[in-house]
Amino acid sequence: MDQATGAPGSAQGGNERSGAQNPKVASRLTESERRMKLILGILAVAAFGIVAITTSLSDRAPQALRKARERQGQVTTQIEETFDVDVRRIVDRNDIPFETDDILHLTGWMVGTIIVGTSLRRWVRIEELAVLVFAGSVAIELAQPMYSSTRQFQIGDITTNALGVMCGLTVIVILQRLRPIPEAP
Repeated sequence: MDQATGAPGSAQGGNERSGAQNPKVASRLTESERRMKLILGILAVAAFGIVAITTSLSDRAPQALRKARERQGQVTTQIEETFDVDVRRIVDRNDIPFETDDILHLTGWMVGTIIVGTSLRRWVRIEELAVLVFAGSVAIELAQPMYSSTRQFQIGDITTNALGVMCGLTVIVILQRLRPIPEAP
């Protein structure tokens, strides 16, 4: 509100809701906006949880991973034929330190941590988010032998999940520095 005229906006012509003049204004949300943001955050976390649980406990996941590797091999062959190049001479699979399963665990839990962290960091502290996401990954890993005939508990998966959670936290901390949002008390 312009103090001189009582009109919306500031004396410089900015809009208070945009937060262009005052960064603290950008973090103010109406009660209904806060509720909607919380609901969307909870839905995003629930969606991630459902995907994590179903892919981790599904007996079809190993088959899907095998099919994805086969498809990746076909795409690589097509690229090699199109550009008359041997990709294996450029990238040696032995130079990549992780197996495909490890890469999926790392990226999956990193993305999951980012989803949970960015969705709920106003209401839950970042340290608590990390513990909750990691505990969820451990619970899913422990449940695999009970609910799947082809999946088994692997300590290496938990280690890779923990690395993914840490990478996700790093992204959240960077985002927090770029666009500060008040965290939970």
